Amino acid sequence: MILMEDRHCLLAWVIDGMNKTGIPLVGYNGKTWVPGGGHDDVGIYYFIPALARSFNLSLDQAISLFFNGMIFGSFLLGLLGCFLAFKNTLSRMGSAVGLVILTLIPIKLGDIYTIQSCVTIALIPLFLYLIRNRTISTPLLVFVFGAGLLAGTSNYIRIHAGSPVLLFIGIVTLFYLRGFFKKKVILLSLLFLGIGVPTFFFNHLMDHRDEFLLKQSVDKGYLGRQHSTWHTIYLSFGFLHNKYVTGEGDRASNEKVKSIDPTAVYASPRYEAILKKEVFQLIKAHPYFVIRTLWAKLGILLMYLLVFANVGLTFAFRYPKHPALEAAFWSALAFNALFGLVAIPYHFYLLGFFAFGVIYGVASFDQAVNHGFFRKVHHQRSR
Repeated sequence: MILMEDRHCLLAWVIDGMNKTGIPLVGYNGKTWVPGGGHDDVGIYYFIPALARSFNLSLDQAISLFFNGMIFGSFLLGLLGCFLAFKNTLSRMGSAVGLVILTLIPIKLGDIYTIQSCVTIALIPLFLYLIRNRTISTPLLVFVFGAGLLAGTSNYIRIHAGSPVLLFIGIVTLFYLRGFFKKKVILLSLLFLGIGVPTFFFNHLMDHRDEFLLKQSVDKGYLGRQHSTWHTIYLSFGFLHNKYVTGEGDRASNEKVKSIDPTAVYASPRYEAILKKEVFQLIKAHPYFVIRTLWAKLGILLMYLLVFANVGLTFAFRYPKHPALEAAFWSALAFNALFGLVAIPYHFYLLGFFAFGVIYGVASFDQAVNHGFFRKVHHQRSR
């Protein structure tokens, strides 16, 4: 399984640190103590060392077990959900092909980005099956709590990986499901309760980690928990070749900050403040360049939507689903698209977008079949 070299190295340090201290998320690089996971995406720095320690595995074996288990487990859950949610053979075949493609892509890409498609595949088809009658049942209540747990945990593996799924479930609950508002409140409460469990758990782990590291005189700037938002936004303007934002990827933001304040710690408030100022100056000074960059990104996102939702877009236009379902799908797609707009529309940032596109396409095709699309085609040909 492919993993960025920096993450692989930090995982080795975290395993060493855990062996020395027994404290999760504490790393040791042979000279100094470091925080496992840094500011965000701490999930793998807890789960993979825990697997290695529990089953006496090497680091590479634990990495393979974690990611392959996640990928193939989500594939099986997604396949089960699609076969339950879609009743006609063609829809099932189409969903199976789509899920195979969505499984092969993460296997090829690897790294933490795989969670974006995995959580979508694992939860959305099963959720579509459980809401088929638009009623709030006991199995749905149990499922939604579990969905909150899984999606909330996913957000600690890759920031906001599970958020589009949560958004989808929330919109469907409020505007699609029938029933008294009280039942909907209970359902949403279970969803938020599920989200709260991993949130409390990981915050507790990071509190314990930070308490230890501060005692070891680790710079507090390295222990922040805010995602480096402006770091990402600034480097995203390097998507098109230009003279304003130079450097490739993270280096563009890092070099800009260092040119202004060499002492600013990565992702610290000072670091983010510098890049925020630079972003607004860039927008003010070169608005045409900014607009051109956004349109270029939108073009790539549209291409991916056509590829993964394909004929489902046509069927959705001719046989629209319930407005609330359409709104839930498009809201989730729009949220996933933000990863390409705010950052760069590379495929590994858009795995959740791909997954929702495939499921939307199959659901739209299934809707058309259920409304007699093939009967109408046969009737027209026989005239």
